[in-house]
Amino acid sequence: MHFMTERDLTAVSLFTSGGIGDLALRSSGFDILTSNEKIESRHAVFAYNFPMTTTLTGDVWGLLDPLEQETRHRLGERELTLLYATPPCQGMSKNGRGKLLSAIRAGEKPPLDERNRLIIPAMDLARRLRPEIVLLENVPEMANTLIVDQKGRAISIVDFVRRELGPDYVGCAETIEFANYGVPQRRQRLITTFTRHPLMCDWFKQHGTFMPPPTHTSDGRGNTAQWMTVRDVIDDLPPLDAGQAETAKSHIPFHRVPLLDTKKHWWVRNTPP
Repeated sequence: MHFMTERDLTAVSLFTSGGIGDLALRSSGFDILTSNEKIESRHAVFAYNFPMTTTLTGDVWGLLDPLEQETRHRLGERELTLLYATPPCQGMSKNGRGKLLSAIRAGEKPPLDERNRLIIPAMDLARRLRPEIVLLENVPEMANTLIVDQKGRAISIVDFVRRELGPDYVGCAETIEFANYGVPQRRQRLITTFTRHPLMCDWFKQHGTFMPPPTHTSDGRGNTAQWMTVRDVIDDLPPLDAGQAETAKSHIPFHRVPLLDTKKHWWVRNTPP
């Protein structure tokens, strides 16, 4: 899908942390206008690497008005393309959603992590700014995680997002295996995408997904390549040995290992690959 080519791409980033995910946005041509992260030291890393972004550090619940105002100021006459949010995942539930709903309705309220409710201010900002795309990235357990909404009702996070964005937006939450796209790691994430962009809406109605077909599979079946391993990626790099300073680093930046004492070095040398 090349719906956004030759356009002025703009974004807001919430729960930014150090900005690792935002590197992909920047490499795709997005101008990240504003960013929010609660932990100051993490946001300082982002600010160093994204000096053109306005950073508002602190609890998002108390920064919605400044975030909206600063984003509108930075936008000018432009539209906001993307709201990108990666809320904390530590409180996401591994329990079945149906079981949790039954317990709540029976008056046996299970413990619900307040961090999961951070989706509420995120969607509040989305309603205010009406981005063309809302993109959430989190652990697969988010699909089964319940929150208590503004009126005290239990609802799943994904259903809450759909409800708050309203009928102008279409989309879904999809669990993606990163290894299926050439990443040398087994890592599953829930990618939740909703859009009001007309061409993207048409695409979703036809295909039921925004995700491209996998380029890799575990056995390389069909027209795909086989999953990549870490060895596939780094096997051509010069070998390193943590036993001596001269062999613990190479001429390649960041291709180095920390020196180990004799005992630990023996352990590593005798550990099978």
